[in-house]
Amino acid sequence: MLSNFLFKVEKSQRSGSGVDDLYTSHLWYFNLLMFLTDHELPTTSIDNIEDLTQELDLEDDNNKGNQRYSYDRFIPRRAGINLEVLNYMLLEKSTSSNESESPTQEHKRFSNKAYIKWQRRMLRERIWASVSIPKKILNFSNSKQQSEKYNVTNQMWPVHARSKPLLGSPTIVLDMPSLEGNIYDNCTDWGNSGYLASVFGGEVFLWHPKNHNPECISNIERYVNKCISWNMHKPTFAMAMNEKIVSIYDCVEKKVVKEFTCQCEFACTVTAMRWTKRNTLITGCNHGNLMVFNSYFKLINQIYKAHGGIIIHISLSCNNTYLATTGDDNHVRIWRWPNLKEHFQITYETPVKGVAWHPWKPSYLAVGGGYGNGSLTLWNATNYTRLGYRAPSDNGAISVDSLTWNPLTGELVVSYWLEKNGIELNSIVVLSNLTTEVDAIEWHNGRVLYLLWGNDGATLATAGADENLCMWEFLGNFCNVKKFKNMRQTRKMVNDIFVTSKIFHQLIR
Repeated sequence: MLSNFLFKVEKSQRSGSGVDDLYTSHLWYFNLLMFLTDHELPTTSIDNIEDLTQELDLEDDNNKGNQRYSYDRFIPRRAGINLEVLNYMLLEKSTSSNESESPTQEHKRFSNKAYIKWQRRMLRERIWASVSIPKKILNFSNSKQQSEKYNVTNQMWPVHARSKPLLGSPTIVLDMPSLEGNIYDNCTDWGNSGYLASVFGGEVFLWHPKNHNPECISNIERYVNKCISWNMHKPTFAMAMNEKIVSIYDCVEKKVVKEFTCQCEFACTVTAMRWTKRNTLITGCNHGNLMVFNSYFKLINQIYKAHGGIIIHISLSCNNTYLATTGDDNHVRIWRWPNLKEHFQITYETPVKGVAWHPWKPSYLAVGGGYGNGSLTLWNATNYTRLGYRAPSDNGAISVDSLTWNPLTGELVVSYWLEKNGIELNSIVVLSNLTTEVDAIEWHNGRVLYLLWGNDGATLATAGADENLCMWEFLGNFCNVKKFKNMRQTRKMVNDIFVTSKIFHQLIR
């Protein structure tokens, strides 16, 4: 006890305080214990850690009296933490030679960057989920991050997005000779009957998944132009011939069952075609004229000079309310269907090919910019408003070569032609909204102008200027396919009930 008070006296003397500020004990028996100083034997101390913190005795001259404080350094908690994983997370943004590699490496040039980002996010979430941080311990590491999931952000369009990237390496790769990256061509299409048709060397070749050998249609005996379109309900397709002729080929009978001509005043060539749900056929020619033929292939409507040049693409909304056409006059025109009254138009600096309507939201239209633009815009055709915009600077896109919506999930698939480090390449991106990428694959070496759906939307086919046609399992395993098809069937039943009630309400009135 005496040594404690003597230590305070010596400490005040070493501090350089004046005589009036020296410590003086107020205990009445302090001086009576001074005789014990002659009998003190201090023990020798051993200091084996130089960096250990010292205990300090601080005196509070306030009304609280004398209190003793001590401090110690806080060491971040390391129990249960994998330091190798933390080092990986620290260096995850650094570029490495294996960054572009995907777990499925059947093809060396395939990569899915969205899958890599998803893996890192899942790893980070699992690490933080397994680490419990007591409130009484000071934590020097990053705060616990909450889980990020798709569809958390505001949806710009109706979508049932997949919870994770599912696109692996292509399951089938077909050789497509002389397939050029020309936006004016429409020489490949995939029908609901399962047949894939493509024009090569003036002939039409058919391919079916059950028969891997392509079959050439040899009884046409005329040159076929690079324009073909499958019927939505029948195993027939329309193909453009020379001298304004359009032929209808039946895959069951294996012959041409009908022929008719475009009603242009001058010699022309049909460059774009689209079938409707009522088996009517819409055609566009290189003079910019738009023609509509009924199921008996009789002309029922026409618009001369719908565009100032070649009609590149024709797209019809899901409920056959709006029609979108693009031409080499750099215009995207929206028409009321079926009277073909012009609704509004969008003008670009270069011709546009990427145009697609939402599969169950009839007024939503996605438009991709042509060469030199590379932007992506979402429009509401009902009130002429722009709902969203994705700038080309987000990924260095030069152009949007093709657009399509998945009929089961409502995700938007975009074929970008982009430039990175002076190298031009193709990237196919799957978007759940304009800011969230579910998949981002790179495989083709050339521009991909064809994005086609087979197996009711479960299989994606991509055809590019590198003369390859690849087929991808868009929904992964069979369970996912069945789940999304059931969701589509339920959605169709709800829509049918709504349409029926609307008609019934009109009849009552």
